Amino acid sequence: MKKITLLILTLTFCSIGYSQSARKFRAGIKGTVHAQHHGVIVNPVNPAAVIFTDNMDGDNSVAGLALRGYSTYTRSIGAIDTAGMGLSPIWYQGDPSAFDAYNGPVEGYVASDYNSVGDSTGFTETLDNWLVLPVQAVAAGDSFSFWASAISGSTFPDSLSVLFNPTGATLPEDANWVSMDNFFVDPATGWARHAYAAPATSATATFAIRYNVYDAGAAGSNSEYIGIDQIDVFDTITVIVPTGSFDTCAFAVDITSLLGGAVGVTNTMGPYNNDAATTNGDDPLTGWECFGEPDGGGAAPELNNTVWFSFTGDGSNYLITTNTSCAGVADPLDDGDTQFALYTGTCGALTPLKCNEDLGATGPPYPAGFSIGTQAGTVYHLLVDGFSFNGAISNGDFCIAVTKIAAISCADSTITTGTESQSLTYLCEGDTTTQLTVSTVGAIASNAGDYSGIGWIISTSDLSGNVNAVTDVSVLAFYTFTNPVPVTSSRTFRNNGQIGGITAGNTYYWTPIVFGNAVSNNGGTPVFMNDLTLDPTCTTTGTSLAVDILLANNPLCISGVSENLPGKKVSMIVYPSPAQDVLHVDFTSAETQSGVIEITDYTGRVVLSQSQNMIGGVNNVIMNVKSLSSGTYFVSVKGDASRNVKFIKN
Repeated sequence: MKKITLLILTLTFCSIGYSQSARKFRAGIKGTVHAQHHGVIVNPVNPAAVIFTDNMDGDNSVAGLALRGYSTYTRSIGAIDTAGMGLSPIWYQGDPSAFDAYNGPVEGYVASDYNSVGDSTGFTETLDNWLVLPVQAVAAGDSFSFWASAISGSTFPDSLSVLFNPTGATLPEDANWVSMDNFFVDPATGWARHAYAAPATSATATFAIRYNVYDAGAAGSNSEYIGIDQIDVFDTITVIVPTGSFDTCAFAVDITSLLGGAVGVTNTMGPYNNDAATTNGDDPLTGWECFGEPDGGGAAPELNNTVWFSFTGDGSNYLITTNTSCAGVADPLDDGDTQFALYTGTCGALTPLKCNEDLGATGPPYPAGFSIGTQAGTVYHLLVDGFSFNGAISNGDFCIAVTKIAAISCADSTITTGTESQSLTYLCEGDTTTQLTVSTVGAIASNAGDYSGIGWIISTSDLSGNVNAVTDVSVLAFYTFTNPVPVTSSRTFRNNGQIGGITAGNTYYWTPIVFGNAVSNNGGTPVFMNDLTLDPTCTTTGTSLAVDILLANNPLCISGVSENLPGKKVSMIVYPSPAQDVLHVDFTSAETQSGVIEITDYTGRVVLSQSQNMIGGVNNVIMNVKSLSSGTYFVSVKGDASRNVKFIKN
């Protein structure tokens, strides 16, 4: 979308774990380790079915793992017995004092550490612990993935190997293991996903994760503690989703695996391509009213090349966006310009929930996105369309990115409308080109309930702090609201007559409002602020920004003419207008003092500034404006009184 739309009103679990060791973080020296290599590493997208999944939230002791079909072994040199019982088991329940789980309860992962080999007398031995998944039936290309983490700041180069066996064998000595990867678990990245394509088709396949480090143990230099979480085997994996395969809601790509993890972690799937996508019989008739066709203004929203995704909520809050700079993108979607519509219900009987045209972007790119507080167990359907700019449809590759975000309650002390500013304090009657920009930086809204975000209204009254501002009788117009709240929220206005209630000689107010826990009041997907019923206990209204609409004959509206109003002790004239190289600024000052003369452009940006010692009486100043581009500017003198005069630069 290339414009902001305005709605005008004509009216108004106990486990022996890592924590038993007295040394949580060992002062080690990085030693020589096995050479790292990689196999076929892939991005598991478009799973047609889940073959195996384990969120590791159950009993992750050796006994607990066995009950779930896992086989565990140690071939560690220096292990006290065949079960590998050193001071720690070979595998055990995750210890939150090391780090929290990737998802689920904080202890919901399986861990292993250096104390699983040798004893406390200072053995230095090879550590070799195996975690083998239950036997699976897979096809070549199916995906196996898991999340791994090490202790943040650790200097011990823990490493993991990933193996595949097509025979169903689980013993480490079997000759049919195929190495897929060997990597260091980076302590700097936290939880990271590792995903691989099955190298062969087998009805009795096994995957293994092997914690294998030499020079390990209590006196070793190469091991400390690792965690494994969220293990998945998916049926059918491709790098680029075949064109049109998710063209209908009924065949939506399941992106549920992107959910979970820690707050702030972004998980990405894709790329996907919408070149040959179409609109078809199961695309809904409503819920996409916010789409910006034909020109970004949203006058005629339409569907063009829709593709579908689905996910099941887990009760957490997420930011969902598109991304055209992710790995694998060969032909980025034009301008990154996507549009989102989110639904609940079932395909063919969908209920609109959220709609987004742009993620507060001034791009390109113009990614779609929104934040959502998911309901555990609820299935959501996400329609993604390419924006059509006067018939030029955005096609190409894109990814779906999901970031877990913290829940912000209505009573959260961080909620704020931010710091407001405006580019101008007045506009002139008849001037249809000068643009007013109102902005606020650093706004934070609650993300409670179905709808939250930030919006702006225009009114004839100062509505600062009024939590019921949206329903105030003085409101003339509503802008579209934005979710999530961007770092900078800006809205623009030109006095071009499109809002009939605005007339010269009066003052009008632009007011930002942040809100949460709002509900739709129009039976469809809300777009404008007045499509919502706001919760006063979850609404914060900012400071109204006053803008005067001046009559055409007001001295501030006359280029190069003196500001010399009756009863004033000061005046100013600028000439010539249009100016070429120099500009004369003549003004009076009531007294001798220091001041500043500034030239600003129509956005309020200072393009030229000059300190000036003023004398009491008439001051004649020459400013070099040769470097300025052609256009309309304003000269202001800041001293005993502020004056502002417009001029034209050729």
